[in-house]
Amino acid sequence: MSPFEQSQRVLPCGKERKNVGLRKPGSGRSVKSRPNHDEHKYSDQAQIQHAVIEGLQTVLADSYALMAQTHLAHWNVEGPNFFQLHTAFQKQYEELFGAIDEIAERLRALDVLAIGGLKTLAKGSRIEELAVETTPAKDFVAHLVESNEILLGNAHALRRPLVPQMT
Repeated sequence: MSPFEQSQRVLPCGKERKNVGLRKPGSGRSVKSRPNHDEHKYSDQAQIQHAVIEGLQTVLADSYALMAQTHLAHWNVEGPNFFQLHTAFQKQYEELFGAIDEIAERLRALDVLAIGGLKTLAKGSRIEELAVETTPAKDFVAHLVESNEILLGNAHALRRPLVPQMT
């Protein structure tokens, strides 16, 4: 089951969601109760919303993984550039922590549950985990650069479902 499907299945109180769909603002009616002539329009919107939610869940998981990897580098970096890298890694993981909260709040604004828990986040992330071992500083930096590129690629991919809507 995908993170999106999990977020749609269970409410915080443990009750199953039934017939979750887009709702016309102010009407309280689900997409499925709309007249047939609007069905295609709302079906497209539901697909776009689904793609955006899936993308946000991935970006959330990747951001959390990047934050953890950056924190690992902060703790374990060694060498002549220790102080500069230690300080830079700390600044980055602190900024990522704030960004993660914003991503989760955007998911809640879409009326879905943000994924959480270390196992679930690790499973949803596309970022490789560094082994806990003595690692040259340049390898920490290279890994974090690569991880940032993965995260940015996934964040950029979120725009794809929206591009036709913007033109």
